[in-house]
Parts: sequence; structure tokens; C-alpha cells
Amino acid sequence: MAETDPATPTSAPALRPPARRRLGREDVRRIRLRHRGYRLLLVSVGVMLLSQPLANRWPLLSPLTAIGIALMMLLFLTRYSLLKSRLRLINGLGIAAIGSELLWLLILVSNTSLALHLSILHLLVWFLFIGTFLIRMARVLMLEPYVTLAVLLGAAAGYLLIGYLGAF
Repeated sequence: MAETDPATPTSAPALRPPARRRLGREDVRRIRLRHRGYRLLLVSVGVMLLSQPLANRWPLLSPLTAIGIALMMLLFLTRYSLLKSRLRLINGLGIAAIGSELLWLLILVSNTSLALHLSILHLLVWFLFIGTFLIRMARVLMLEPYVTLAVLLGAAAGYLLIGYLGAF
């Protein structure tokens, strides 16, 4: 009976990380644009949260920053997302949120009592949009091929959006 060397495995499979395909130029470009979107989201959410004390003095500031964040979400993050499913849903919810904000502002100027009644629908649309976006963002962050500073900033922006959604 021959002795085997304990340093060499006999029948245990080798543990290797899964093979990754080589990223092409288009993949690298999309990653860079998505990572730029993460940074922009954190900056815009930070500006929105820091500008909230000024919203008492300038009431249009809060709705305009919310519209800006929704546009940024749609233009930078959703377009270059790793998830292609339900893209129409998130775009439709984003457009509905922006439209409901603008409509609510117009009605608020002309008829305050009607605006109060429409506030529930207005908040529901925003809640659905930001909530759906956050779920998609969590899934996309899990699929990122590399964890970089931009990915961590995107996660931080997601946490700030959760806090903003709770205070909305």
C-alpha cells in the first residue's frame, strides 16, 4: 500500500472562483457611466437633504430638488442598469412621479383644498417610484462585478433615500 502525500489532495475538487468573462469596451463604458450615476445620486440626495432647512423660506426648493433627483435616477442609473427587466415600469413610475409633482404644484397654486385631497395620490406615486427604485438598486449593487468607492457611494445614497422616503 503506497502512502500519499498529505499536501496533495487526492479526490477533493479544487476550489476556484467562478470564471469571469473578459469585459469589453462597451462593458467598461457602461460600468463607468453607472458608477458616475451612483456618485451623482449621492451628491443630489445630499444636496436635497441639506437644503431642507431652506425649504421653509423657499417652498419651491423641495419639489424642484425631488424632480431633479427623479430625473437623475431615470437618466443616469436606470439607463445603464444591469437589470433589463421591468425597465418600462420604473420609467413609467418615474415619469408619473414627476408629472404628479408638477400637477400638484400647479393645483397647489390655484386650489389649495383640492391639492390637499390629491396629496395622498401624489405621495403614493412617489412612494412607489422611490421604493421600486431602491429595490432595483439593491439588486443592481449585488450584481456589480467590482466593489469600488462608487458602488459604496451608491449604497450610501440608497440608505439616504430610504431615510428621505420615511420623511416624505
